[in-house]
Amino acid sequence: MNVCLLNDSFPPVIDGVANVVMNYAGIMTDQDMANVIVATPKYPDADYDSYPYPVVPYKSYDTTEIVKGYRAGNPFNH
Repeated sequence: MNVCLLNDSFPPVIDGVANVVMNYAGIMTDQDMANVIVATPKYPDADYDSYPYPVVPYKSYDTTEIVKGYRAGNPFNH
């Protein structure tokens, strides 16, 4: 089974939702339950290569003035 987890927060931002996505992806990967891919807004200077599942960062823009520390994804911007 293939699973894509889409999330608006992922490390370097750590919150409850990011933790849930990391836990789901980690468990499904470790127990061979699914081929997992995580898609999330790209954070500058973040390293997405250290996870045991692929992380696909897509273009985003800074929303720090509205919501501190978060970026909003813009997957349609090439």
